[in-house]
Amino acid sequence: MAKIIPLIVTLVAVIAFVVVFFVLPKRREKSLKFCRALKSECGKISWLSWSQTVKSSLVVAVIAVSIALIVGLLDMGFTKALDVLVVLFR
Repeated sequence: MAKIIPLIVTLVAVIAFVVVFFVLPKRREKSLKFCRALKSECGKISWLSWSQTVKSSLVVAVIAVSIALIVGLLDMGFTKALDVLVVLFR
């Protein structure tokens, strides 16, 4: 499924471009100008190396798990505190 999503996004982008380019002739020049600018900007992209990508992904995963644990512990603490309050005020 993960390999299909980029294909679908690319397909939708191509269809949108074809519609704008061929169906709407007024937009043709703007579309060509946009494509030239897009090609220029894509050449300026600085991609991370594979090791940098893996390290960054691990950092994101560790932070996400840490935040999930903190939120889970806070939820458990507040739930227990609320249970104590309910018992006290019955």
